[in-house]
Amino acid sequence: MDYPFHDRDILVTACGRICMMRKKINVSSVLAGHRLGIKEVDDGIWLVSFML
Repeated sequence: MDYPFHDRDILVTACGRICMMRKKINVSSVLAGHRLGIKEVDDGIWLVSFML
């Protein structure tokens, strides 16, 4: 998957987390192994998008 309008894409771990900036954020184990697109829309506020 490619997320052209996002800052970057990130892989969801096997336990359903994304790790960014030394923080572990629980997303969902359903998305394990998939890439998500992330974009910072404001200071500390991130937009997360996914396509399956």
